[in-house]
Amino acid sequence: MKRPAPVRRMQHSTANKGSIASCTMSETDVEEHLQSVGPDGLPGFSAIQDLAEYLVGLVSGNGSLTAQQVQQVLDLWKNLSPSDKLRTVFEARFDSQPAHRFRAPKTKSTIEPGVQSTECSTRAPDSVPAAKPDCNRYVEAVVQRFFAMFPCYRVVDRQTVKRMSLIMNGYNKIRGTIHSNAIVMRETNIQLPFLNQRTLQAWHNDLIRKENKDMLSQGLEEGMPRMTAENPLLPAVKFPSTLQVGDINPYNFSSLPNTSGSVQPKKRKLKTTISQSVPTPILPSVPTPILPSPIKPPLIIPIASNIMPVSLQPAMHRQTQRYRQIKIKEEAEGKVCISYHKIKPVRNCKKCGEIISIDTHVNLWGSLYCPKTAKETLEEFKKRRYLERFPDKNT
Repeated sequence: MKRPAPVRRMQHSTANKGSIASCTMSETDVEEHLQSVGPDGLPGFSAIQDLAEYLVGLVSGNGSLTAQQVQQVLDLWKNLSPSDKLRTVFEARFDSQPAHRFRAPKTKSTIEPGVQSTECSTRAPDSVPAAKPDCNRYVEAVVQRFFAMFPCYRVVDRQTVKRMSLIMNGYNKIRGTIHSNAIVMRETNIQLPFLNQRTLQAWHNDLIRKENKDMLSQGLEEGMPRMTAENPLLPAVKFPSTLQVGDINPYNFSSLPNTSGSVQPKKRKLKTTISQSVPTPILPSVPTPILPSPIKPPLIIPIASNIMPVSLQPAMHRQTQRYRQIKIKEEAEGKVCISYHKIKPVRNCKKCGEIISIDTHVNLWGSLYCPKTAKETLEEFKKRRYLERFPDKNT
């Protein structure tokens, strides 16, 4: 794949000066410029193109304007239509509760729609949102010329520069050149707002879609809507020209009877009030000796046969109550259940036949040592089993 040749410095500023050397036009030329109509249907499109062409030619300059260039910019500005000379009204981009970058402070503050929309529209290129190229006609014409000038990326000093970067660099240079001249800014209302690559790309995509849609719908015949219905409509209702006047029996509306004043108030239960008596003074009492109280016999309350005793114990589960009744019945009949006791398993030694205990027998890694039948001592048994368990440590 061949790489495109490096871009050269643009040398069309002199040609631009020659083509628009005589910017002061006669009255007939001004009328012809005003009669030229652009895509939006507004006149003065030719003067917009002349101004945009001259501004694009300032890219090859050194960032400053001479007296002759200032005069040419003023003459081109005077040739514009009165509507193009007005100040740019930016798109309203304010919210009652700003968020993200334009975050509202913690303290309550009033939001001015005009101030905030202007601030949001004239932010730096790295901020979002930014102004769109179609905010006024001469900015849009300048951007369109840059898109035609840079159809793709360029290679500058063996480095690839994207198309949007080339367009933004050229536009920012023109903007800096115009805004740095006090005479142009004082004598004209020219406004070149900040742009960013994201807004620029979105505007360009919308423009291409609109052009494709207009091209496809150019040859289509728009069908006229039907002025009549398929089925005949009902005849219109004829209202009488005059109202009829005569003796007509009035209509009696049925309404509920008036029951005002017939409601009987409810009798309220009066709460018993405690009589307030004069408090008697409390006199100090003489301490009495504490004597042991006699033991009272238990109180036995006779219970009739037809009355069930009232249980003062807390309620228990019905299954527990049923189990206890069964146990009481079995004990009364003489059926005593043997309580279960866990019996530990008893193992006998296969060599001597005695019970294996910790004091006499030793279990080491699955081998049982019986002192009565063994032909070796306990130390020799442990050493032999250790070597069999860990053969690598046999030193």
